[in-house]
Order: sequence, then C-alpha cells, then structure tokens
Amino acid sequence: LRRNLFALQQNLATMAGNQEECFNRVRKYYELLTLTSKELLRRVHQGHEGVMFTLGQYEAILSIKTELHTPNSHDLSQLRTLHHQHMFKKPEAQGQAPDT
Repeated sequence: LRRNLFALQQNLATMAGNQEECFNRVRKYYELLTLTSKELLRRVHQGHEGVMFTLGQYEAILSIKTELHTPNSHDLSQLRTLHHQHMFKKPEAQGQAPDT
C-alpha cells in the first residue's frame, strides 16, 4: 500500500503540481496504522510529529482492530488525555519560539 501511495503521489504531482505535503500527511497517517496502540500512544506523548492529526483521527486509528492491537477504552482515554496536553502546551514547551 505504501508503494502504491508513493506511485500515486508521483503521478498526481506530475498532473496537478506539487501536492507532496498532502501525500506526506497521508503516508504518516498510514504509518500510524502499522503501530501497536502502545507505540502510537508513545508517539503522541513524545510529540514526534507534533500533534499532526485531530483527536478524531487518532481515535479512528485506535478504533481499528488490527493484528497489532484490539481497541479498548483505556487506550482511547489515555489518547484523549495526551492529545489534550499537547494541544495546550505553551509554544516554548514544544520547541517553538514564543510569539512576541
């Protein structure tokens, strides 16, 4: 699937101009689907890509039963807490310069 996404990205970029950012976002979302729930929660907690997706999008990932995990209410609750914490961090805490 990743290879197909990359090929699609290349073809559409040729036809419609540069859509690389959009496809990179799709690729990152798909990669999150390949993580265990523990790994996903760790990434959200550590802010690997910042909080790149909405809470609903992260919840959708955790709601899908895969070979790597089975959805459960504890993981969803922990995700909501982590996402909320990252959404309301001060810019300096996220490694960004404060607004002046």
